[in-house]
Amino acid sequence: MSALPLNPFNSWIPLAKKTWKQDILAGVSVAIILVPQALAYAQMAGLPPEVGLYASFLPVLIAAIWGSSLYLSTGPVVIVSLLVFTTLSEVATAGTAQFIAGAIVLAFLVGGIQLFLGIAKAGKLIRLVSHPVMLGFTNAAALIIALHQVPKILSIELSDSSHILLGFLKVLPEMHQINLTSFWMGLLSFIALYVGKRIAVKMPTTLIVLAAATIFSWVTGYAGGVVGAVPAGLPSLSVPELTGVDVRGLLLPALVIALVAFMEAVTIAKSLARKTGTRVDPNQLLVGQGLSNLTSGFSGGYPVAGSFSRSALSFASGAKTNLAAIATALTIGITLAFFTGFLYYLPHATLAAVIIIAVIDLVTFREIITLLRTHVHDGAVAVGTFVATIAFAPTIDYGIVVGVSLSLLVFAHRVSKPSIQTFLCSDKEQLKIHGIKLKKSKVSDKILAVLFDHNLLFTNAESIREQIERATKVYDDVNYVLLFAEHVNFMDSTAIDELEALVFDLRRSDITVLLTGLRRNLVTMMVESKAISVIGDEHVFERANQAVLFVERELSTNY
Repeated sequence: MSALPLNPFNSWIPLAKKTWKQDILAGVSVAIILVPQALAYAQMAGLPPEVGLYASFLPVLIAAIWGSSLYLSTGPVVIVSLLVFTTLSEVATAGTAQFIAGAIVLAFLVGGIQLFLGIAKAGKLIRLVSHPVMLGFTNAAALIIALHQVPKILSIELSDSSHILLGFLKVLPEMHQINLTSFWMGLLSFIALYVGKRIAVKMPTTLIVLAAATIFSWVTGYAGGVVGAVPAGLPSLSVPELTGVDVRGLLLPALVIALVAFMEAVTIAKSLARKTGTRVDPNQLLVGQGLSNLTSGFSGGYPVAGSFSRSALSFASGAKTNLAAIATALTIGITLAFFTGFLYYLPHATLAAVIIIAVIDLVTFREIITLLRTHVHDGAVAVGTFVATIAFAPTIDYGIVVGVSLSLLVFAHRVSKPSIQTFLCSDKEQLKIHGIKLKKSKVSDKILAVLFDHNLLFTNAESIREQIERATKVYDDVNYVLLFAEHVNFMDSTAIDELEALVFDLRRSDITVLLTGLRRNLVTMMVESKAISVIGDEHVFERANQAVLFVERELSTNY
């Protein structure tokens, strides 16, 4: 097993010498979008706007240097921002020093978990979180995100509520208190963003709308909430103060955020890699994301991940190497140093509209309905994850836990009740379908063929035995059951016991069990366990035609 490279950037630096102009232009284009997104997502996470910018500077730089994807754009993202908010809102008030300290600690924990998993080469853990789980979770999270933005558009304060739906319902009695100026700002911003996203696809609609809203707010003395003063200057590097932060209580949420963030990053990276014929090492990607999150913690940011929209923009803008992401980070650094004053009059309602627009594409109920129609068990997992995520809000990381548990239950159910194929050896059509070549024989209708593509384990052995016994009652004229074992790679002790029980049960009905295609390692195992002596050496064959010849000899006196 090869070690992870200490300097993965050496693989793209030679190429960047040729493509640096394209990379820098692409990186600056991404930065233009990242600035407003960083502000909006920080607001979503319950953090001051500068924290979003801090998470968009050094963490982006480190992810670009140490990651394995040439196109991945790291930084604040919707899902992670929501997870941070829902995790910390249970223990602190948004925007307070304790809340900010909790976000920084989360970044450290997420980074440490990802770095450990990357070094341990545990990138395959991503498979634990299946597509149905993410589908249900993402849809629920998108709705929760949107509901959280409604009070900001209405410019009203909600009473504290442990559940987002209850909190949203409390908006209704307070509708008379809404700020109409803020409402119209949010509504018009939403319409402009929605229309621009669909009509002027190549224009920086988000930047234009934010700039227009900020200028309007400055010129007219806008009466709604604004971002206010954003501290200028680059972030200082320091270890966070842990006083008042329940580190142990943050471990499970940090694990969920680490896995969700990695899944988002690796999905994006692999998608873009397929388009260019390049490869992505998921373990190196974990290392890059882990170091990025650790850096975010050291520089006053919060957990980060790969961004779908910004990675796609970077790719579409002509980026060829990670130099594009480095250019993005440096542009954010320049903004922090010199241009934060321009953000003072940016309306909260417009940022809320940006967030709602960002999550609209995450709501895909049609895909869940399709899944229910085509793969009912997977659809049930998606629905279960969705309901659990909504029900447990704001602790939505429990939704992932429930979803993974449901996936494992569905998997266990499928494994415990595998489907097998049974038909008479005289059935030419079935033989052809399954690619079995048997010579014609007058005894073929006395032999029941049994095919299964599963290893024989304690989870499925009893079910397979019961299915075979039921089949012998349907084909009540058979005298032999021929088990095709070509696709069986492993049998545990329970499966061997069940096979022996099948042999004894069928013998009472004058039916003999035959085995064909059994692998050598399994033959050795069954000899040592005495199972072969129960079945009979003479009933185990390398090829199916040998079994048919045996039956012909056995029944020759009847013909």
